[in-house]
Amino acid sequence: PDPLGPTTVSTPAASSPTSAPSSTTETGGPGNPDASTPSSIPGPTSTAGPTTTSPPSVTSTSTETSATSGTSPGPSAPDTSAPAPSTTKPAKIRIQAESGQTKGQARARHNHENYSGTGFVGDIIVEGSGVVLTVNVPTGGTTALRIHYSAGLDIIPGKRRTLTVRVNGADVTKARMDETADWSTWSDVTGQIELAPGDNKITLVMARGDTGFVNLDYIELN
Repeated sequence: PDPLGPTTVSTPAASSPTSAPSSTTETGGPGNPDASTPSSIPGPTSTAGPTTTSPPSVTSTSTETSATSGTSPGPSAPDTSAPAPSTTKPAKIRIQAESGQTKGQARARHNHENYSGTGFVGDIIVEGSGVVLTVNVPTGGTTALRIHYSAGLDIIPGKRRTLTVRVNGADVTKARMDETADWSTWSDVTGQIELAPGDNKITLVMARGDTGFVNLDYIELN
């Protein structure tokens, strides 16, 4: 299957209110500071006085005799104008990694800076480790997938990190993630996946042949 598309570096998000920015260089891996284990406005109101000479108006569908003309108006013509097309784009769906079901050695962590939500998933360092995220969509089809991650340089420098992306149990692509400056710097990798109507399980896992050694903040679907 085709890999996810090119990586673009994002502006680091605001620090979690529960953790102050660190002034020291991150040396720990994913989820582990130990270098050996990474881790509509109404119109104005009329002020005119009450009218006492005009009879009540006749609705557009009434066949009653007009009080002023003494004749019965014909039925109004149906409104044939087409409704304006909607320009609203589908809302993005963000799922925090720490809200998912972890697999293998992976764990929810918060020992690095600049993540969103309440933490991230780290310790994706052995085969079978990762996280399963569930999303419900009203209709199926192709959707854009964005993975927000960090991959510090101190573990396996010079190599891209990889994870396998599974949808409803089937391997669909590999996420190839460039290294980040440190474990408190976050970046994105994007691509497309196919979802079915209703619940879908999206798994990011260190499968056979993957490098792992990334922290996962969230995924976003659009």
